[in-house]
Order: sequence, then structure tokens, then C-alpha cells
Amino acid sequence: MRVFSDYCRDLVAQAREQLQGGPKAVLPSPTARLEHYLVSLADAFAGESPHRGRFLTKVTADRAGEDEEVAQTVRRAFDDLAGVLAGAIRDAHDAGEVADRVDSSALRYLLLSVIGGIDSIAKADVDATTLEQAARSAVALIPRAEPPRADV
Repeated sequence: MRVFSDYCRDLVAQAREQLQGGPKAVLPSPTARLEHYLVSLADAFAGESPHRGRFLTKVTADRAGEDEEVAQTVRRAFDDLAGVLAGAIRDAHDAGEVADRVDSSALRYLLLSVIGGIDSIAKADVDATTLEQAARSAVALIPRAEPPRADV
């Protein structure tokens, strides 16, 4: 459990590091950071040989239904990851990249589901390009803010 808990904390910390803005941000756009994060996960899942998948996904499928301590750790990890994703969506909204009607709370678990789905289908040896397209498509489906209108 200690190893799994540490893994989950590291996973959330890595997501936070990749998705946060500020002076250390690799990309200035929050939406670009979100896309980069999802694509990097897709690449990592596709590049595994053999395709084992993410430890969090495996433990969730194998143990969370049978062990309450595992289930609590998994829920906390998913909630923390979802929180990081929601923060990235709010950052994109604040930057004027995402429409006002976007609910970051609802969208965060959708993106988490996309990540889990990409992880799962990577195990079936789906090619990296397809996985990357799925990641990019998920971000492209987020409604964008309308550009400011120039008054004529």
C-alpha cells in the first residue's frame, strides 16, 4: 500500500507540474499544456513494451472492488487528478481560451475517463498515432471562447 500510495502522489505531482502555468511552464497556453499532457500520456502508453498500462489503472481494476483501503487510495488519486485537470480548465477559461459555459467540475472527470480509455486501448496495441489523435480530439471538443468582436 505504501508503494501504491507513493505512486499515486507522484502521478498527481507530475500532472500538476505539467499542467500548471507560471515561470516554469513549458507552454504558455493552458489549453496547449492540457493537450501536451494528454498526448504525452498517450505516447507513454503506446511506447510501453509489453503494454502493461498505468499502475493506477491496473490496481483499480484488480483490487479496488475487493479492498477498501485500495479503493480509498484510488478515489483520492482520481479526485486529486481530477482537481488538477479542473485547475487546468479554469486556467484556460481565465486565459480566454475556453467558453464561459464550460463546467470544469464536470469536464475534469470526462478528461480523466479519456485518459483511462487511452490507457486501456493502448494495451490492445492500438498504434500511437490513433492514441495521440484521441487525446487531441478530447481537448478539441472543449468549447472555445468566442474571440472578442471588433465594433464596427
